[in-house]
Amino acid sequence: MKIGIDVSSAVNQTAGIGRYTGELVAKLLEMDGRNEYVLHSFFGDASDLAARLGLPLSRIYVHGFNGRALRSYLLGLKLIGRTPNHLIRKVDLFHVPDFSFPAPKGIPSVLTVHDLIFLRYPEYFTWANRTFMRQIAKFSAHNASAVIADSYSSKQDIIEYLSIPEDKISVIHLAAGSQYVPAARQQIDTVLGGLGITEPYLLYVGTMEPRKNIATLLKAFSYCIGSMRDFPYRLVIAGSKGWLYDDIFKLVEELKLNEKIIFLGFIEDNILPALYSGAEAFLYPSIYEGFGLPVLEAMACGTPVVCSDVSSLPEVAGDAALLFGPRDVEQLAAHILSVIENSQLRSSMIEKGLVNAERFSWEKTASDTLQVYERLG
Repeated sequence: MKIGIDVSSAVNQTAGIGRYTGELVAKLLEMDGRNEYVLHSFFGDASDLAARLGLPLSRIYVHGFNGRALRSYLLGLKLIGRTPNHLIRKVDLFHVPDFSFPAPKGIPSVLTVHDLIFLRYPEYFTWANRTFMRQIAKFSAHNASAVIADSYSSKQDIIEYLSIPEDKISVIHLAAGSQYVPAARQQIDTVLGGLGITEPYLLYVGTMEPRKNIATLLKAFSYCIGSMRDFPYRLVIAGSKGWLYDDIFKLVEELKLNEKIIFLGFIEDNILPALYSGAEAFLYPSIYEGFGLPVLEAMACGTPVVCSDVSSLPEVAGDAALLFGPRDVEQLAAHILSVIENSQLRSSMIEKGLVNAERFSWEKTASDTLQVYERLG
């Protein structure tokens, strides 16, 4: 079978959907010796992705597009809501890992829907953005031959908001990458020294935007400072600036936390394992996640996790994290203080987290995805 995969999201992006796409393609090619893969990129050069991931070029065909083809793609998307067939190299099946790129007509297709936050929490998006995504998501999901969800939580959202039959949806979990393991002390010290982190710290990793609920995190951190004499910890926030990020800096000023918070901006993957490993705890107060990869990454690095109890996060965290209501500042603060002050609890959380992270693997993700392909092929 000749399988086409849209890798547009992975060409210029190593986080989120881009990471999922890259990890999936790499594992499929490693495990699957029977099928041929055609990588399509509508934005950027898929050859660069193949080189970055070390993909065996003898087993794949990389299909890219020039400016004229790109204009044709965008026109087709606008007029018919589909990727024009003449832009797709002949394949037996086409997988779209990002629902904003609808599959072409007449080809069995697989669509991955990671989350539907724009339908669950429309207030976090502009009218134009959520309207476009709602239309594309509904059209793409209804016309796909099969739909993959990252979690059972996302599956329920797909059924409720897109009216997709349950038997059309397969839940296939993601996983932490193989680089996420407890880092050696020397590696931690080297990375922290390079980042200018010299004191014990609590860590958040993720985009700075409203749905990540960083405001609750800042308020809980401030509460901890007021509750513990000589509170020695900094709060390290690692992630790109997203929509309405200015509100976060305003709150830092209001809470007088300027001297206690370190904003690192975007951090490359090769640094993250040491950053996770060096943290006293990883804090993830998100309002909504389709999966919540940072929770697993932190656990795999041997770091205790405190996360919110909504959407997919309890499903991913299992019994290894301390959970809190995403708007409950005092509960989050209490959990932070418990991890800091109770060494027995901390050790137990580290052990449980390492075990929990092993429940997930990219090998299983790829294997389960291949089963979906084979059912259609």
